[in-house]
Amino acid sequence: MTRKGSITVYLCLLLSVFLVIFQAIYQSVRLAGARTQIAAGIQQSLYSLFAQYDQVLLEEYDLFFLDGSFGGQELRQDLLCDEILAGARTAAEPKSSGKKDIWGISVEQAGLTGYTLATDRQGEAFRRQAVEAARSSLGSQGIRRLLALVESGEETMKRQEEIKKEGEDALEAYDQGKEQAEKEQEEKEQQGQEDQEQPQLPAEPVENPIEVIRKIWKMGILGLVVKDTGSISQETLDKSQLVSGRSLNRGFGLQKLPQEGDMTDKLLFQEYLLEHLDCCTDSASQGGARYQIEYVIQGKAQDMENLKAVANQLLLVREAANFTYLITNPSRRAEAAAMSSAIALSFGIPIAEGLVRKALQVCWAFGESVLDVRTLLEGGKVPLAKSDSSWQLQLDQLIHLLEGLDSLRKDSQEGLAYRDYLRLLLLPVSQEKQVMRGMDMVEYQVRSREGKENFRLDCCISQIQAQLEARAGSLSFYAVRGYGYGEE
Repeated sequence: MTRKGSITVYLCLLLSVFLVIFQAIYQSVRLAGARTQIAAGIQQSLYSLFAQYDQVLLEEYDLFFLDGSFGGQELRQDLLCDEILAGARTAAEPKSSGKKDIWGISVEQAGLTGYTLATDRQGEAFRRQAVEAARSSLGSQGIRRLLALVESGEETMKRQEEIKKEGEDALEAYDQGKEQAEKEQEEKEQQGQEDQEQPQLPAEPVENPIEVIRKIWKMGILGLVVKDTGSISQETLDKSQLVSGRSLNRGFGLQKLPQEGDMTDKLLFQEYLLEHLDCCTDSASQGGARYQIEYVIQGKAQDMENLKAVANQLLLVREAANFTYLITNPSRRAEAAAMSSAIALSFGIPIAEGLVRKALQVCWAFGESVLDVRTLLEGGKVPLAKSDSSWQLQLDQLIHLLEGLDSLRKDSQEGLAYRDYLRLLLLPVSQEKQVMRGMDMVEYQVRSREGKENFRLDCCISQIQAQLEARAGSLSFYAVRGYGYGEE
């Protein structure tokens, strides 16, 4: 029996339509999948690249940076592109890992559209990572304690220049008074005046501590405050090879990083430096500069010069605090007045007692400060503000200061240590100088490690933006992605 085929034709037409729709959907899904696969490939490639962070920087300094020189002397953009391309091919091309390829992806090339280096914008990426490391280490309570500590020492820091000027004026007035007394004495001797016209001199000669201290002042500071001057580091830096002294590589193409300049961030960066860099009281390291925090404060090429300058600054800080104690403590004022009267009488001009007393207090504060700084450099502690119990040097011992640099000192478990005083000395140093000199020290110390002799911070990458070019079938795709340490 013959059957009609009209229904079969209808189904064939219907199936043809379904096949066309299915093919269109399949092609659309395939292209969308290829696009997603390519984007995921470049992102995964960047993750893999940044997983090759410099381990020394992380272990020693809590910093995440990618060494873009790959152990060489120059930034290697070609090797960076090769790494990104290889990683993208592994992630985006299924056939490269032995899987069935339904996307038809072929990754052709990769390029950089931007990157940021650790040293860009005066080390903004370096500073920001350091601040976050210190913030994580201290916590909110630690930050509050830090702010309180710095606030307590700011007044003394502000007064040091004022006290220095006051001391110089007092000694200048003392010199003028002494010169005038000697001149008048010579004139009277030439005129043959009788002894009864002269003021009554003290029964016993008075040894003038001011003259003794003036001689000590001319001595080198390190000889006074360092017990073993032979142990002082002689390391000299070639600043032309450091971050702050050479022409640096620069990043390109990425949006500028924001700069935060509030006081809390500055203090946190200082804490980072104090935690990760060595200072004079630390044991000698394997290599490199010993007085690293001192370098950040002073910026001199020689270790000895940095230590010398910091010791002079510490002496000023202690003189300011000690002089304040002497002029506000009644018993110490009375002691100074009694001795200054005797010294003024020995000059033959009792009316100059006020000038002598001021100069004597300046010298007394200096002598106490020498003992303080010597204590700090040996790892001891010195209170920021002295009391009767913590005061060390008696006035009659001032002339024996050189003989008693160690025997006249008191052991104290209270007060601030050397590193705490360095914290105060860092306050006047601008943040830009702190960051640049901090990078100098980090780079210099990393170079002292075996295999890291060519290390450069201006080859260390904080973030990268890359472009990937690929094909899926007859279509071309471009994907741009970025990644960086600490970036959203």
